[in-house]
Amino acid sequence: MDIKKHIKILKAMSDPARLRLLKLLSEKELCVCEIEEVMNVKQSTVSHQLRRLKDAGLVIERKDGWKSYCSLDHVTVNDFIKDFKDFFLPPGRSYKEDRGGGNAEHAGREEKTTVFRKKEFID
Repeated sequence: MDIKKHIKILKAMSDPARLRLLKLLSEKELCVCEIEEVMNVKQSTVSHQLRRLKDAGLVIERKDGWKSYCSLDHVTVNDFIKDFKDFFLPPGRSYKEDRGGGNAEHAGREEKTTVFRKKEFID
C-alpha cells in the first residue's frame, strides 16, 4: 500500500465539486466543454478541478485535436477501494472473510482484536 498516494487521493476526493465531477466521469467520458455545461462553472474552474484529480491519478485525459476528453481511471479507483477496505482489517484477514464468506467456526462469534501496526504515516 502506497500511503502517500492514498492520502493524495483522499485529499482530491474531499472537495464536493471534485467528488461531483468524479461521479459524472464515472458514468462516461466527457469533453471539458461538456463538463462546464453540466456543472455550470467556468472553464478555468473545471481545469483546476481536473488538474487536482489527474495529479491524484483518478482521471485520464485524452486529447482529440483542440478538445480534451476526460474519464475516470477505473483501475486506480478499484485498487484504492480494495486497499482502503484492507487497511481496516486485522492482519491475516480478507475482506471476503469479514463479510460472511469466511470460516464457519467463527460464525456467530464476535472477536475483539486490538492491532498495533508499525508507524506507516508520513510527516
